[in-house]
Amino acid sequence: MENEIKSLESTESEFNGMGENSESVKESASIFFADLRLSYTEALKQLSNEQRNDNPPIIKSVSLRQTKPAQQTVHLIASGVFSVFDIHVLAYSLAATTQSLMFNLDVTSYPEGATISYKRRGDDFKTNTNPTNCTLKSLPLAIWTIHFQLSGYKEQDRDFNPFIEQNHVLNVNLTK
Repeated sequence: MENEIKSLESTESEFNGMGENSESVKESASIFFADLRLSYTEALKQLSNEQRNDNPPIIKSVSLRQTKPAQQTVHLIASGVFSVFDIHVLAYSLAATTQSLMFNLDVTSYPEGATISYKRRGDDFKTNTNPTNCTLKSLPLAIWTIHFQLSGYKEQDRDFNPFIEQNHVLNVNLTK
């Protein structure tokens, strides 16, 4: 996986060396590649922890009914590593297809009027100036956490992965 991180850094360097990019494109590229790098770093950390002290595997949703417990751990760890590769293929495909490193996210809630905050992994939440129902415009391609808050309702967080979700729409039913 360390080779993949080096390859990612090489791709980032090549991208940054291409033509005249605006400051917003450079910033979005920096966030895009940082998010991909974070996925690799988290997978490496999980693998390292797994080898040291038998922590839970990265992905638990793989059905392995006919394997022994030791084999399940190996398969589940491999599944987690491969899922990082899959996400990165989707990320590059989305960027190439849309020819953009940004996307708009339509955020709705029922009832509407919730305060929205959003962040990337490792960052602090930023509060959006408009309540739901609204569009978060020009978000860099990355995995985001969206926080919903409305008086009288439970606060809720939702992760949004633009590489997996084809429609960039997030709908949340708030509960009392």
